[in-house]
Order: sequence, then C-alpha cells, then structure tokens
Amino acid sequence: MAGIVHTFFMQLFAVPTGSMEKNIMIGDHLYVSKLNFGPRLPMTPIAMPLVHNTLPFTNNNAYSELIKLGYYRLPGTETLDRGEIVVFNWPVDKDSKGNIRPVDMKEHYVKRCVAIPNDVLEVKQGTLYINGKQAPFHEHDQSSYLVTTDGSMFNNDFLKELGVREFSSDPNANNDMLIVAENQYYMFLSKAQVKQLKQNPIVKSITEQLQPENKREDDIFQPLNTKWNIDNYGPLTIPSIGTTVKLTLANLPVYKNIISDYEENQLKVENGNIYINGKKADSYTFRMNYYFMMGDNRHNSLDSRSWGFVPENHIVGKPLFIYWSSNDRGSLLDGVRWDRIFKNVE
Repeated sequence: MAGIVHTFFMQLFAVPTGSMEKNIMIGDHLYVSKLNFGPRLPMTPIAMPLVHNTLPFTNNNAYSELIKLGYYRLPGTETLDRGEIVVFNWPVDKDSKGNIRPVDMKEHYVKRCVAIPNDVLEVKQGTLYINGKQAPFHEHDQSSYLVTTDGSMFNNDFLKELGVREFSSDPNANNDMLIVAENQYYMFLSKAQVKQLKQNPIVKSITEQLQPENKREDDIFQPLNTKWNIDNYGPLTIPSIGTTVKLTLANLPVYKNIISDYEENQLKVENGNIYINGKKADSYTFRMNYYFMMGDNRHNSLDSRSWGFVPENHIVGKPLFIYWSSNDRGSLLDGVRWDRIFKNVE
C-alpha cells in the first residue's frame, strides 16, 4: 500500500541543504504531490521497500537492475512551467562504485525550474534572463553579501528578526552568516533582508559579491570556449524533443551526458571526430525534453549551472506544503519551527 501511495499520489521528503533558502530551509519536511506533473511509473521494480537507493548502514545498493523498465508517466493535472519548485532525481548521481544509478534510484533534489524546453537562458551580473527578458523576481531569492560594521556586534534579537538563524567563523559550516573579521560578515540575504539591514545604525556598507564578467569557472557546466560563471552565464538554449543541434568538439561538454547517459547512445571522440553509435556525427536530435533548475539561494546552490540539464524522465513531483520543520541545533521543543508547519511551498 505504501508503495502505491508513493508511486501514484504523494511522497514525503526531508530537506538536507540550504540551496532553496529562505523559501525552503534545512530541516523542512515536504509533502510532494505526484499528481500535478503526473505519476512516473517505476523504472527499477526490484527494490527494497521503505528505503531509496542504499541499504541502511551500508554502501550497498537497495535495488537490482535485473529488470529495467522504460519511462512512462501518467497524465498530470498541470504542465511543468517556469517558476515551479520541483523535486527531481539528480541526473549525474552515481553509486559507491562510480556507476550511474537508474533514473528512479538517483538522489532527490529540490530546486526551482527557471527554464523549460526551447528557452534561451542567460545570467548577467547575477540577474536571470529568459528569452531576452528579465525573469520574475521571487521574494526569497538570495545572493551573498559582504557586510561591514563599525565594529559593534549584531544583537541576537535583531539577527533573529532579520531571519539569520545560524552563524559561525567556520567557512565549511552551512550557516546564514560567516564571521570574516571583527567588523565584517559574509551573509546570504534576500533583497528585503538587505533593505532591513541597511537601517541598522552599526552597518557601514553592504556589497553584493558577484563574479566578474569573462572569468571562467571550470566547475561550471559550459562549452569549452566560453568564460561563464555563476553570475554571468549563457546564453544557453534548453534542449527540446525533436530539436536538432549542431555538434562540435567545443559544445560537446554541454550535450555529452544527454547523448551517452540520458538517451543511451554510444558516444566516442576519435581523431577530432565525433561518433554516435559507430557513425560519424556533426548533429544530434533530442529524444526528450529538458529543464534548467536553480536554487533560490543563488550563491549557495549546486544546480544546473554546475551539472547541466534535467531530463523530463527525472521529474518526481511538486512540493505543495511543509508538514514539519525543525532546527536540529535546538532542543526538542525550541528547535521546532511552528510558524513553518503547513506553510505552502511557492
């Protein structure tokens, strides 16, 4: 019965990272509907119940690939569109042996869909543009800022009111605020929080931390001959079913996973030539639709800017509301975020 509910109706997910803050926070537990985008039928039917992809206390897979089924999705109540928050299988996930997992056994991620098939996406100085127009601003979108004070400490009540929950001097900690120096703080903030922070008399300056143009970040998903980074990205066209793209050695890094992993072709580069299924190729026609996902916390999100497109068969469901939320650093009762329980996900 639980398997039927999880497959066709809904599933519960816990949020482990802050990539969607302040909309979705670490410790939020989401009710995810399978009905909105349509239930995806199981693709790996031989699997342990009540666990996802790994047996508890081991690195062993909790499934068998003895039987593998194709992708099929029942009709949903709506079509995935820009601005929707989505739970999906992380496309590049691998098991402990380095093998790509079956689609429905890959780890779950939650991000916002910012671009759909055929869209042209571009980021200019941290601002997102779709098809040449600035994308709608979401209330909780965050960026990173360097905040300089007169040397006075922030009052804890003020930080709580501001929405800065946790802070540390440890750069590896997953916090809202990093103490850089005696009078400097590195903060992840929304525009509303920046406006509120500017009114504090101890604040001397607030500077958004943006990457300069034409500075290539090598861990960013991009062609060989571009200089893209998280704040200056694209233009990039999102692949759609039936569309044909010209292939070159320069743009192959953008389409390699689609060709070889997601659409299961044999891809090889030899003597400067590209071969697909043993035949020399200078173009490729996509067999699926693809999406581009980004976290609302733009400078603290591992998303499509890092690992690329999300295939349509990786879409799991739509989060509708938060059914439970807690901060594991607090006590049993103090750690419960009562104001977030049953809050809609938007």
